[in-house]
Amino acid sequence: MGGLSSKIKTTYRTMLIGTLAIAGVPFLSGFFSKDEILWQTWSRNNGQFRALWVVAYIAALMTAFYMFRLIYLTFLSKPRMSHEVEHHIHESPKSMTIPLIVLAIGAIFTGYLGVPASLTQPLHLPNLTNRFEAFLEPVFAVEAHGATTTAAALGANEHGTLVEGTNAAKATEGEQAATHASAVNEAAKEGENAPAAVHAPAAHEIEPLEYILMGASIFAAFIGWFFARRAYQSADKGYKEPLEVAAPPVYRMLFNKYWVDELYDYLFTGRRKLGPVRLGVQGLGDALWKFDANVVDGGVNGTGWATKFAGTVSNWWDKRVIDGLLVNGAAIVTRVLGYVARLVQWGLVQWYALVMVAGLLGLSCYYFVPPAYVTWLRAHWILSFVLLIVVVVMGGLVAAMSSERPTATPKPSMGD
Repeated sequence: MGGLSSKIKTTYRTMLIGTLAIAGVPFLSGFFSKDEILWQTWSRNNGQFRALWVVAYIAALMTAFYMFRLIYLTFLSKPRMSHEVEHHIHESPKSMTIPLIVLAIGAIFTGYLGVPASLTQPLHLPNLTNRFEAFLEPVFAVEAHGATTTAAALGANEHGTLVEGTNAAKATEGEQAATHASAVNEAAKEGENAPAAVHAPAAHEIEPLEYILMGASIFAAFIGWFFARRAYQSADKGYKEPLEVAAPPVYRMLFNKYWVDELYDYLFTGRRKLGPVRLGVQGLGDALWKFDANVVDGGVNGTGWATKFAGTVSNWWDKRVIDGLLVNGAAIVTRVLGYVARLVQWGLVQWYALVMVAGLLGLSCYYFVPPAYVTWLRAHWILSFVLLIVVVVMGGLVAAMSSERPTATPKPSMGD
C-alpha cells in the first residue's frame, strides 16, 4: 500500500484518531484507560504487581510502535502498489465510513467517563472523577454479602469482632474478612441513603508518583511514534524491515510468530509431518484409516478368504474322497473285479469242463513235472500267471466260437 491518505481521507482520519487513542495520546479515551491500568497495576496491594506493570509498559510501547507503523506503511509512506491498483483505489461506501466515524467519536470522548482523580482534583472538578466507576458501584455491592458470609465462616461478625469460642487459628483471617465486609456494607448503605443527584466522591491524597507514571505512559506513545516514523516514513518499493537488516534471526522469529503455527500444525492439526510420523488430528485420522483398512477390513476379508478356502477344501473332499474314493471307488473296484470274474464265468458247461480238465492237468503236472521246472515256474510266477491267463482266455474264446456255430438241421425225407 502506501500513500493512501489522499485517496481514502475518511478512512485515514478515523484510523489516525483510533491510533492516537490506542497509543495513549493525552485526552483521548485510550489515554485515560491505559493510565488507569498502569497506575492500578503499580499501586495496588502495596506494589505486589509491579512486575506486571513492567510487562504492561512494554506492551504499551509495542502497541504505540506497531499502530504508527500501520499508519505510515498504509497511509503516509510512498505508494508501493502498481499503477493499475492505484487507479482503482476509492473511498469505502457510507455503510463503512459512518461506523468508522462513530467509532472515532467514541475514541475521542468516551474516556471522559473515567477521568482519574489526579486530573479532576487540581481542576476542582470532583463531579467528573470516574463517573462510570461511580455508576457501577452499586453493582459490586453484592460483594458485601459474600464477604460477610466468609467472615461468619471464619468466626467473626460483620463488625470485625471474633465470636466467643471461635477457633484461634482463624482469628487473623476472620478479622480481615470481617473488616472488609464491614467497610463494603457501610459503603453500600451510604450509597443507598445518598440523594438522587450525583454526589462528589471524597477527595483523597494524590501521590506525585502517579503523575510520573502518567508522564511515562505519554512518553511510551511518543517513543512508539518516533521510531515508527524514523523507520517507515520513507518506505518505498522493495523496502526491508530495519529489524531484518539489524538482526535477521530475531526478525525471522518474529515474522514466523515464534513458529507457533508450525508447532500447532505438527502437534495438533497434523498438516506437517514430524519426520515419517504425522501427529495431530490428521495423524489420528490416518491411524484410524489404517486400522480400518488393515484390521477391520482385513478381518472381514480374512474371514471371507477362510470361508472360501473351507468351501474349496470341502468341495475337494466331497468330490475326491467321498464321491471319488468311497462311492465311485467302490463301484470301480466292483467293475474291475467283475471284469476278472467274467474271464472265468462264461456260463458254458464246456468252459467249466475245460477249467476242470486244466485243473486236473495242473495238479498232475505238480506231481509229474520235474522239480527243476517247478522251481523255474515259482521263480517266474508272474510269467506263469500270465501264461495261465492266456491259456484260459484262449480256451474260453475257443469254447465261445464253438458254441456260436449253427447246427445243421436234418432235411425232411420224401416220405415225410
